[in-house]
Amino acid sequence: MKIKNLVITSFVSLFSAALLAVSAHAQITSYNNTDALFGFRVTSGTGSTLDGMIDLGPASQFNHTFTLSLGSIGTFMTTNFGADWFTRIDAATGRTSVQWAVVADDIVANTLWSTRNPSLVSPPWPRNSDSSQSITATNIETVAGTYSGNPIATGTTSAMTQATSVANSWASWQPGGANASGISFATWNPTNEGSTNTVLAFDSILSSNTGGLHGTTLGFFTWNSDGTLTFTVVPEPETYELMALGAVGLVGLQILRRRRTVRA
Repeated sequence: MKIKNLVITSFVSLFSAALLAVSAHAQITSYNNTDALFGFRVTSGTGSTLDGMIDLGPASQFNHTFTLSLGSIGTFMTTNFGADWFTRIDAATGRTSVQWAVVADDIVANTLWSTRNPSLVSPPWPRNSDSSQSITATNIETVAGTYSGNPIATGTTSAMTQATSVANSWASWQPGGANASGISFATWNPTNEGSTNTVLAFDSILSSNTGGLHGTTLGFFTWNSDGTLTFTVVPEPETYELMALGAVGLVGLQILRRRRTVRA
């Protein structure tokens, strides 16, 4: 009886160790409400049947300037979309074949976040009604549902690829996609995307029920050729005031020095 129990105990221990080993290597994507999704699609060339998404974490973190730690995204992009992924031009559009954007939503408060190409759209994205923004938030959550539960690409923190043919894929909600109505997430016209070398503004968009016509620009995203993503925050009004006071003080100091020089 003791031998039988020992065999069973040993089997259970080995099985548990095997599960731990598998879980340590098979990391799976996950998503939470208000997480920002960094998505990209390929319109021509290598990998044009794929798109990709990366969870950047809560949208609330975009209140300071920093470079996001995403792992070896450059290698990930080269492996899946070709060595020329950053510079390749789609002859049909004249833009880089890789197009990207960042979105987020608060499904409870109907708050949205989205990138914007300042050269195409200005001022920040308009606010819409609660009901309208609720629809957009649901669209984003639907895409997030296709992101969750997939293997995380080796060497990255949260990147994954999917076939563009997947229902509710990232590409399906961008211009030309089955769900997009010709614009991004059937909301942002003409698109919330940019080329790889485009600096994109990032807007926070409360519903119009809270007042105001437009969202607020939090800062700017830059996607670099090594794959890193940098966010540069827009200074608070107080910062501008301090800068202005500093400039006034500097001018005053220069005038004072000139007067002293003349008297001497």
